[in-house]
Amino acid sequence: VTAHTLKPNNNPQSYTINSSYPPREDFMIHNGFKKRIPQQNLRPHESNHFTPHIIMKALKSKFKELWHENISSSSKLEFYKLVKSEFGKEMYLDTVQNYKDRTSLTQLRISAHRLEIELGRRNSIPRKDRICKWCLRNGNTRDIEDEFHFLNTCSSNENTRKHLTIKAKSLLSYHYPITQQHIQLDIIQLTNFSSQILKSVSPEKQAHLCRITARYIRNAFANREKFIDSLKAA
Repeated sequence: VTAHTLKPNNNPQSYTINSSYPPREDFMIHNGFKKRIPQQNLRPHESNHFTPHIIMKALKSKFKELWHENISSSSKLEFYKLVKSEFGKEMYLDTVQNYKDRTSLTQLRISAHRLEIELGRRNSIPRKDRICKWCLRNGNTRDIEDEFHFLNTCSSNENTRKHLTIKAKSLLSYHYPITQQHIQLDIIQLTNFSSQILKSVSPEKQAHLCRITARYIRNAFANREKFIDSLKAA
């Protein structure tokens, strides 16, 4: 973004450009806010109408509005809408210290992965045909390989999922008492950091849940990659 200063020359109707000091009004005119500045013949004085705080507040509000519109209309962000309901920095970016764990969680949340649901979208394959190769080969089922299947039901991740579930339910003991340990844990809830189930526990437990969920996703991606590589080598 550039800004410039307008100063009158000998002709009172014309101005020359001086970039030595950018008044707020020149900055606003140059960047599309001209309609909000009253028409006047003289150079406007410093004003409280366009303080840095007011400008940033208006820009942030507009950005949030566009953000909500984009995630609501994009087919690629279908899963993202489930796990990102509030605008802002996510806690896992600070609490998940391991880079590969954090990257894996981010890739899943924004669909920057190679699950069949995403590969099929890129290649215009009908949704019903975006089949999990592992389940087709090992269980003879035609389950769609979307994020829910990948996290919650695919048998390729059965052992790592069981390990995660035991740890997560112990941290979420209020929601999963001994009498309800048989209830399946929806791991997608652990990737939505605005979910009520995560908000109901202490920040320390939230951080722990972030880390073990990110590690589970990383391992699940690794298991899948090994299987896909074995198919290519066969």
